[in-house]
Formats: sequence, C-alpha cells, structure tokens
Amino acid sequence: MRNFEEIMLLKEIRDRYNITDETTIEEFASQVYAVRFNFFSGSPGFKGDFYILQPEYLLGIPPVCIYRDWALGLTLELYREKVSST
Repeated sequence: MRNFEEIMLLKEIRDRYNITDETTIEEFASQVYAVRFNFFSGSPGFKGDFYILQPEYLLGIPPVCIYRDWALGLTLELYREKVSST
C-alpha cells in the first residue's frame, strides 16, 4: 500500500484520476488495475521499481507507466497515441 500512497502524490496521477486529499488508497485502487515489477534491463542497465496503471475500463485511455529513478524519484510516462490493429 505504501506504493499507492507515493503514486497518489504525483500531480499527473492526481489530475488523471481526480484524486483529492480526502481520497483513500482503497478508493484509488478501485479505479485502476496496477502491477509492480522489480525490473532488470540488460540495456541500458535500468533496474528498479516499474509500475503500470490502467483505468478500470480498457476503452480509449492508454496505460500509465511509472519507474523509479533513484536520483529523481518516481518518473511518469504517459502514452498518448492510440494504437489500432487496423
């Protein structure tokens, strides 16, 4: 749950999921599917926490990827392009 607390402090996440100071971890968790990886990459050598958050519905909103930069803290990647198989 500590991971959710930290993620909920990110401005982009607060804006995206309408999080207020009164929003509980349980309320936030009910809005997203989330997974955490202890990620190790051979190149360029990244290792550490890597999170993927997807809204509870899968239509039209791309996932958010968050990784921990040990110098800067949590770093967010928003994917804005919608990929189509057609």
